[in-house]
Amino acid sequence: MELSKRECILVMYNAIGSCISHSMDREGSASGSGSAPPTLDLNVLLKKTRCTLDKFLETKNPFDNDKITRIYQRIFRSLIEAISVIESRGITRGYLQPHQIMVGGGPFKRAWLLNRPEEDNPTAPTYREQFDSLVRMILGE
Repeated sequence: MELSKRECILVMYNAIGSCISHSMDREGSASGSGSAPPTLDLNVLLKKTRCTLDKFLETKNPFDNDKITRIYQRIFRSLIEAISVIESRGITRGYLQPHQIMVGGGPFKRAWLLNRPEEDNPTAPTYREQFDSLVRMILGE
């Protein structure tokens, strides 16, 4: 059975969300014990190459020979992680707009939300619906 690009992203979204939830249930946090010192200062990397997702989309094609590039795979994964953290706090509804998502990190691109919601927005669509729409928009479906 062959999955579409969108279905692959959604499968990855569900798998990573389950892993993060399981890790948080087991350890109390997504990072584990927290005893290891950081080996890399992300702020140094992020200062040089960060921009909003809408600007990033103007410069980088998500496809290479009809496959999703590693950069976009990392962006999708980091958005999934951010959404999982927000959903673990009971916030399941909100908006994901490309101009409110920051991308950065040199060759190891990551994405994060500029607006961290503190409460659920009952009139907004779910983050999962918004992620689906965002992926469709990026992949041109």
